[in-house]
Amino acid sequence: MLRLCARLPGQEIFNRVGRDSTGQFSFWRCRRQYRVGFSVAYRAGWKLGVAAVATNVAVTAMLIPIGILVFKDHLSLRNILGLIFCVLGLVLVARD
Repeated sequence: MLRLCARLPGQEIFNRVGRDSTGQFSFWRCRRQYRVGFSVAYRAGWKLGVAAVATNVAVTAMLIPIGILVFKDHLSLRNILGLIFCVLGLVLVARD
């Protein structure tokens, strides 16, 4: 069946197997680790709402220096206020 599908016109996906780029591999690896992280947080007793907000704030905080250094972005007042609201949201959600 797989051999038959590989010969059909427009079925280039079978020809691409093994030739995917490193970026795609990295994306899927990060996505898997992201899901594993949620599973570990849930097993450790975290509330999923807190874990989601904490993850988003952490990713945002890590991407800011990358954006500034690698992509030469600048921080506007709007960006800084957004980061402050992210941290405040984390504080409010984490508070029992």
